[in-house]
Amino acid sequence: MKPILALFALILSLMSLLFIANFVQAQQCKNRNPFTNSSACSSCTFCTATASSSCCSAVDDNLASASANAAKLISTQCYDQVRMSACAICDPKNQQYVVNGTLVVCKSACQRLASACGGATSACDSMPTTDCWSGAFSVIPKMEMLVAMMMMSIGVLMMMF
Repeated sequence: MKPILALFALILSLMSLLFIANFVQAQQCKNRNPFTNSSACSSCTFCTATASSSCCSAVDDNLASASANAAKLISTQCYDQVRMSACAICDPKNQQYVVNGTLVVCKSACQRLASACGGATSACDSMPTTDCWSGAFSVIPKMEMLVAMMMMSIGVLMMMF
């Protein structure tokens, strides 16, 4: 029984770290000059997943919305990719990929966007493959993270008994 309790304590500790890493935003917003801390954007209506702690203003939010709405004319998939890309810079967790105020996009994210929007993926050939925003773990709404953590807890409890 003690090994199971130790395993439970370890998993609970890891989940706590995951929770803290997801909810605590220590990154400075490098898309601002001078750099600033993230803050709530109550007037943001498009990039809402990061509205409680955002590196974007209402102006940035409106520009992201306009870009995505233009992409909607191409396809739903294009709209989804453009929305994710346009809102990525608002997420404080993505500020590690901001250089000179611009989000450095990975080749894989560029290719997904080009493919969804009917562009040539060869335009992405010069994009980096490391130290860049890939979109793989972009903005995860806090409610989804909470549900995932609850499911992990239930799984651990089921293993114990």
